[in-house]
Amino acid sequence: MSSQQTKRKITPMHPDTQFYWRPMVADDLNAVSKLALNIHVDFPESDSVLREKLTWFPEGCYTLGQGEMISGYLLSHPWKRHDPPPLNNLLGGLPPRPDIYYIHDLALAYSARGHGMAEQIVDEIVMLARSLKLASVSLVAVGGSDGFWKRQKFRIVSTADLNNKLEPYGAQAYYMERPVL
Repeated sequence: MSSQQTKRKITPMHPDTQFYWRPMVADDLNAVSKLALNIHVDFPESDSVLREKLTWFPEGCYTLGQGEMISGYLLSHPWKRHDPPPLNNLLGGLPPRPDIYYIHDLALAYSARGHGMAEQIVDEIVMLARSLKLASVSLVAVGGSDGFWKRQKFRIVSTADLNNKLEPYGAQAYYMERPVL
């Protein structure tokens, strides 16, 4: 990752906010891991899984800064439509011909919620997917988060095959997509 990318911050939507998104770097992974364990109690992922996402596609990994503290993160990458990666498994690489952009995880500490920062990073990811000429962004909404994602213009996609792939994500898991092109 270039030093210019490391220093780039996304300007907050509200100028008075104390939060800002910036590209994730390897030194952030311990804080991201701790945050992930606190937020996703039912869906823990190993440090190696988090690290691999940053390694394979650093352009899609961000941390939410609050002063010197990390209060949120986003992990995302190009992927295959209707094929959400299994939880807590290494990808082993990115597909040579991705056909969708995948948001693996967006997590904010309680103190960071309600400031428009989740919406802001979703907009950034939509622009990234568009720049990669990928027609849609997808994700798996868990734990009742589908309402948030619907407000971000994502829609539930349901097929028998997809529903089988979602079983490890829990009863309230939905595969969702948003067109971007």
